[in-house]
Amino acid sequence: AAKNAQQPSDAAGRGLFGFRRYYYDGGFAPEMTKREAAQILGCRESATKDVILQKYRKLMKSNHPDLGGSRYIGTKINEAKEMLSKTAR
Repeated sequence: AAKNAQQPSDAAGRGLFGFRRYYYDGGFAPEMTKREAAQILGCRESATKDVILQKYRKLMKSNHPDLGGSRYIGTKINEAKEMLSKTAR
């Protein structure tokens, strides 16, 4: 049975269990862009204020500095929300 078992692969962007990996490999740019802000929050650049706020709250629940999250990540999430909220409808 072990002879026929396939090894986990990472081909075509798939993880160990066949799920696609949807995460950003790079770091943060020195000056945040709308594209980077949308990637951080996990929404489109043209998202509505309601969607932006919903994604922001979800991220801050797990990354808030007072609850053991990183201050740097919390700052980047806040910055992303502010940038996208300026132009949201």
